[in-house]
Amino acid sequence: MPENKRILIVEDEEGLALHITFLLKRIHYTPLEAVAYAEEAIERTGSLKPDLVLMDINLAGEMNGIEAARQIRARFGTPVIFLSALAEDETITEATGSDPYAYLLKPVKETDLRAAIDIALYKHGMEARLRESEERYRLLFETMRNGFALAEIILDGDGRPVDYHVLAMNPAYAQMLNMQANQWEGKTLREILPGRDMQFFIETFGRVALTGEPTQFDWFVEEVGRFLTISAYSPKKGQVANIVEDITERKLAELSLKDSETRFRQLAEGVSEVFWLRQNNGQMLYISPAYERVFGRTCEELYNNPQSFLDNVHPEDLGRVAGAMDALYEHGRLFNEEYRILRPDGRQRWIWARAYPVREDSGEVTRYSGIAEDITERRQTEQTLRKSEAQLRESYSRIERSLHRMTALRNVDLAITTHTDQVSMAEAILSHVVDSAEVEAAVLFVPNLPTPGRPRSTGPLSALRLAGIAGLPESALDGNVLNWQMLMVNHVFQSCQALFINDRRQDPHPGAQMLSRAAGLNTCAVLPLLARGQAKGVLQFFPRAGHARDPDWQTFLQSLALQAAIGIDHVEMLENLKNTNRELASAYDETIKGWAQALELRDKETRGHAGRVTELTVRLASAVGLQGDALDHIRRGAFLHDIGKMAIPDSILGKTGQLSNDDWITMRQHPTIGYRMLSNIGYLKPALDVVLCHHEKWDGSGYPRGLRGEEIPLSARIFAVIDVWDALTNNRPYRLAWPDEEVRMYLRKETGKQFDPRIVDQFLKLV
Repeated sequence: MPENKRILIVEDEEGLALHITFLLKRIHYTPLEAVAYAEEAIERTGSLKPDLVLMDINLAGEMNGIEAARQIRARFGTPVIFLSALAEDETITEATGSDPYAYLLKPVKETDLRAAIDIALYKHGMEARLRESEERYRLLFETMRNGFALAEIILDGDGRPVDYHVLAMNPAYAQMLNMQANQWEGKTLREILPGRDMQFFIETFGRVALTGEPTQFDWFVEEVGRFLTISAYSPKKGQVANIVEDITERKLAELSLKDSETRFRQLAEGVSEVFWLRQNNGQMLYISPAYERVFGRTCEELYNNPQSFLDNVHPEDLGRVAGAMDALYEHGRLFNEEYRILRPDGRQRWIWARAYPVREDSGEVTRYSGIAEDITERRQTEQTLRKSEAQLRESYSRIERSLHRMTALRNVDLAITTHTDQVSMAEAILSHVVDSAEVEAAVLFVPNLPTPGRPRSTGPLSALRLAGIAGLPESALDGNVLNWQMLMVNHVFQSCQALFINDRRQDPHPGAQMLSRAAGLNTCAVLPLLARGQAKGVLQFFPRAGHARDPDWQTFLQSLALQAAIGIDHVEMLENLKNTNRELASAYDETIKGWAQALELRDKETRGHAGRVTELTVRLASAVGLQGDALDHIRRGAFLHDIGKMAIPDSILGKTGQLSNDDWITMRQHPTIGYRMLSNIGYLKPALDVVLCHHEKWDGSGYPRGLRGEEIPLSARIFAVIDVWDALTNNRPYRLAWPDEEVRMYLRKETGKQFDPRIVDQFLKLV
């Protein structure tokens, strides 16, 4: 069964197209579709990418099938089989010019169609593989590193070679000769290099081309300064192929090696280091003259006895050096040792020696080479440097310690600025103190707060209380330990003098002994927290190392104590300020309530109105999403919403009947009057939106400014709903209170006219 190949049908006779589609399915090919025009066939070939096109030669339209096939082959490479009802020679000749793969006469038979398609697909596949093969060989030819050229020998009448034509040359060959490949192809050697004696090449290549015997020779190309190796062989009688390899680097290395042998001896004898070369059998091949200067012995002595250098090695280093030399000779291990020698003149010197096995290409060790140098001055410098490094490390340690301390102080300072209550500040300060890498644990004590109605106790065990602990469990301060702690910290608190204990194990108090056994903390420092001349508490430190008497460390702890004192004092001041603000706010609020009550004494029909609407307004505002200060401002605005009525005459304010138009003009001035009365009080400015705008309406028909929609402040929109609800659900002299459900219906009716729809929805859920 053939592969499931996809075939495009180009046929303008619908019946024939259907017939071909049917045949294709029968022989297990996939017909894509049938098109009727040449232009459409080209477009669909590009989009569908069929494996083969069945093309009718005579098509409707401006373009025939032959031209369409030519473009399809050129643009997409798709194979084409022609279909035609005619078999004229001229048609076949013209169709052949577009390189078709087969030619079928209509009506098409199944066997002919199968054979034509199979042959066309096979031929197309073979062409594709041929192109791939040609491309691979072309890439190999153009990218190979060695040069390659093919030439044909030119013979005279006697059959002797007189020149040769270049048939092919790859880029590498041309590059080696500093030429372009297209300058040689098709030309003779004498044409390319006129005036040069090329007889050697002509005879050599001619002999290879005629006899088939390959040859190889080196050639130095003066024009480019390169050494080349040319391998010539005959792929076909009369032809010669050259493979050229650039051996310039190898030739230069060989020449350099000869020069280096001379320079080596000059260099070895001129350097201050000792250089030696020894045969595998133990015989010394070479010893540089520096041996006599460094070791104080003659080279002749070492030639005669290669092991005699060990006589100079310091007795304390002799065993190590001898063992390393044995490992070199027996196991091929590298020798790399620093050791001392004692010269015959009695001077001691330091030697750094290295030795290596020299291996042949086969891997066999045939020689050993080594170098030794006097490093006495370097060792002395290193010793001096080690002392300097130790001093530097100590300096770095002090700098690092200072940096850690500064970081701890900065963190404590940051805790002071970011915490406003004593508990969280104490926790932050203690955690930063313990994180300072010098403090194991810390305990904070603050003064006891006096009980209301009773003076603060001044007894030794009650003046302070535990405010925070870090680095050890709170249970460690139970019982005797806490008793001992309180005695100590109360003393420091009363005296305002720091206490540094270097070894608490000397303290006979049972609490001190118990804490030492339980936590292993034997050193401590107790410092008063002083701010503005007052003791704010006591901070006890347990250091990681026993250096309580170190002045730098004591200064660091005193700085921590000062920062902690500032923090506690800062919290106290903030708390006092909060209390003052709370008292002031309470006084303001009481004043506002007084103003509201004064207004209700004038306007008897609204008695209790301010309190009711205020409570309900705050509830609705909270449900809408207002928080914090915003709730306080809307509460004050609700209390004062009708304060402007204080300026309304009693004749209007106390009128029991309907108000006249003039009365309403006067009455509608009360929001503006109230706003003017309170606008100079900065504390109440955020609340004035309710006072000024609580009679504005969502549709813009309200007063005093005729605001519309969200132009009305949110607080005023919230209050407007509450104000109407309270007015309608309470009795007035001129009418009785409405039932709640009737008021709800009224609010729904006025939604979008008088009230903000979102506020009404939220209010109805609330009530």
